[in-house]
Amino acid sequence: MNGIFISYRRDDAPGYAGRLYDRLAAHFGSDRVFMDVQGIEPGVDFVEAIERALSSCEILIVLIGKDWLAADSAGRRRLDDPADFVRLETASALARGIRVVPVLVEGADMPRADLLPADLQPLVRRQAVELSHKQWDATSAELIRTLEKILDRDKPRAAGAQPVERPRAEAKPAEATAQPQPSLSVEHRSAALYWGLGALLLLIAAGVLYLTHPWRKDVKTTPSPAVLSVTPDKVEFAEQKLQAAGPPSVITLTNRGGTTLHIGTVKLEGPAVADFTLSENQCSRGELAAGASCAMRVSFTPRAAGLRAATLVIAHDAASAAANISMQGRGTEPALAQVTPRDDKPSPPPAPQTAPPAEHKPDVAAVQPKEPPVRPTPPSERKPDVVAAPPKILRFESRLVDDKVQLCYGVENAASATITPEPGAVKPLDKECVLVAGDGRKTYTLNARNASGVVVTRAIAVEGPVKPPAAQLVAVPNEVGKSRRDATAELEKAGFEVRVVEGKPDSKSSAAVDSVVAQSPKGGEQLKAGARITLEITPAPASVAVAPAGFPRVGDSWQYNFKSIWKNIEPRTFVHRVTAVSDREVRETMSFTANGSKTSDSKSFAAESRFVEWRGQGYYFVEFNPFLQAFGALQPGTTWKSLVTPIEDPFFSNWYSEGRVIGWDSVSVPAGSFKALRVELNSSRSVSAGSAAQAAPARIRYVLWYSPDAKRTVKHIRTVQTADGTKLAEDTYELVKYAVQ
Repeated sequence: MNGIFISYRRDDAPGYAGRLYDRLAAHFGSDRVFMDVQGIEPGVDFVEAIERALSSCEILIVLIGKDWLAADSAGRRRLDDPADFVRLETASALARGIRVVPVLVEGADMPRADLLPADLQPLVRRQAVELSHKQWDATSAELIRTLEKILDRDKPRAAGAQPVERPRAEAKPAEATAQPQPSLSVEHRSAALYWGLGALLLLIAAGVLYLTHPWRKDVKTTPSPAVLSVTPDKVEFAEQKLQAAGPPSVITLTNRGGTTLHIGTVKLEGPAVADFTLSENQCSRGELAAGASCAMRVSFTPRAAGLRAATLVIAHDAASAAANISMQGRGTEPALAQVTPRDDKPSPPPAPQTAPPAEHKPDVAAVQPKEPPVRPTPPSERKPDVVAAPPKILRFESRLVDDKVQLCYGVENAASATITPEPGAVKPLDKECVLVAGDGRKTYTLNARNASGVVVTRAIAVEGPVKPPAAQLVAVPNEVGKSRRDATAELEKAGFEVRVVEGKPDSKSSAAVDSVVAQSPKGGEQLKAGARITLEITPAPASVAVAPAGFPRVGDSWQYNFKSIWKNIEPRTFVHRVTAVSDREVRETMSFTANGSKTSDSKSFAAESRFVEWRGQGYYFVEFNPFLQAFGALQPGTTWKSLVTPIEDPFFSNWYSEGRVIGWDSVSVPAGSFKALRVELNSSRSVSAGSAAQAAPARIRYVLWYSPDAKRTVKHIRTVQTADGTKLAEDTYELVKYAVQ
């Protein structure tokens, strides 16, 4: 059980999942890395299928993007669905004691426990790892090192080599008999003496063999390859004032292999590379013997406020992973001390004392009483000033909330606090947030002042939401008297939506057929771009057909139901209504209602139109021109090559599409049974070597049925598959009711 399982949500971070799969599969092997469970056969318990997939894994990676907690089209959070695959995979791994590693992508934050179901709340206590497209190599390498530590920690320790027993020569002395042998002859005594000398010689030879080990001279051992060990693998510097260098951090390189390690270039990379300096490099000799170590020193001198990060890249020829040491520190503005001048005035100096006069015999008659000497008044004693503790800024950060910027701060030992340029004075609390209007890039400065007047500051730059420019009013052109074609083109060029209706037949009217006789709003009015202009045109005489008989008419409508094979995707209803018709073009409006709000969009279809995208808030689907039969562009055997294919996800592009008309077919939908032309379209893309085939779409198949009676398609099935045939999605659109003239 040493596999790695990647769990992600398709509409949250599919590009990161595929790219991460490639990186992990290249490092650990494709047989040890798995994606989320796909292609569960009908009738199979998907909970048991997930349990089986996780049983072979030791680590579960949970990719968390900004939409991981998002709701579906019905407004319900996906994680609240007990059958949600991401919830099942994560909760099952937590319950089974599998190591769960949250990986944050696209700058997403770790979700709070109160936002998660009870079975997922232990996830917030797992240390998260961040992935970034801009720093992909560094962040993914950091994740790989984390996974290696987890996998190595759980490996059983290899058994050590058995000690080699040294050869021993044991001599068992002959047992001396206490009783003499009076019958022993002289020859027997000589033989015993010889045998004793032989045993002594054998004992000496065994000792010599043991000391010289002649049998080991021809044995050659193969040294183990060089292995580079870096300590630490991540450096976090203490908070440092701007333009001031802090104490350096020491990075130690050790060769834990049996051969010489060659060290190449050592360089700093990253967005804040100027803030870090390789102040000392003891590894510059280029070689590191087996078991030897060398050290480097890196210092941090922030050039700007905020979090600063870089990566120390060490090139080497060891068999271990690349040595990339991530470094980060935070720069702060220097504290500005303000000293209030003292209001008290210095005391005057004491008056000088007069020296006593010389002794003499006074004249008794002239003796006058002497006044006591005047003593100087001591200066008044000053009470020492009370010095307040210096203020501190605990944190100052920002986040976007809708169209505003939320500034969160914390101060300590502060009597007052301000944030400039807005909102001004704020409460001097250790944890507080305020909202300000967001408009482009601004720098906000937090000032904290204590009772003694000492001030500290910290500044952050915030990229706020850019407000759209105010809508400009456009004068409506006067189209009365012009042809419908010219009037429509001019209004659309001015940015207006055009709706065309036919007026009532008037035999006395002298206006040309298909010309504009009235418009609303009238020409000259000031409207916003995108406003709808209604043109009333002169109808053609009854004997003259404006469009072929099979064409739809203004006001014709069709209602379709949409459903998916996935239970967590809610069914939807779309209504299409024709707003304008000519012999060359059909224009219609699609409306979609969800969560009490109605969304609409308009498209135009011509004979040369093929794929058309409907994309909006809460919906996305692709149609193949539904009026091709009305334009006479469908005949059994008709084929198309190199069709331009819409790209739903920019991570999966380079599609090639072709199609053909199969022939007439019978099809049943909720609106009834129809005789229709069946059309099949196939889109495909090549899958690069090593891509995540279990998650990347490789083929899309469309099957459509066109009915002359309904004047539009009556059914549409779209199926998405991977290269190995696993079904990723299947959407069905069926006609429920329609009204045509």
